[in-house]
Amino acid sequence: METNQEEWSKTKGWWSFILGLMSVLFAGFALGIAAIILGYKQMHEYPCWQGNVGRILGIIGTVVGTLWMIVLLGFLGLWLF
Repeated sequence: METNQEEWSKTKGWWSFILGLMSVLFAGFALGIAAIILGYKQMHEYPCWQGNVGRILGIIGTVVGTLWMIVLLGFLGLWLF
């Protein structure tokens, strides 16, 4: 059984996981960067699976969001000119 202190020490990991998942689902560039930062901080303070998975999902979401942005800007650039 985990103590209350151990649960509180995983807060950044849970936020990293949630933001990473949202960045993958919604192709959110900023959410992915926040998930990566929180995941790294969590892994240095108190390693847990939430921080690691959130960091990986944040990387995936950031890459997908960047590619989506490039495609949209390219499409708008061709459409406007």
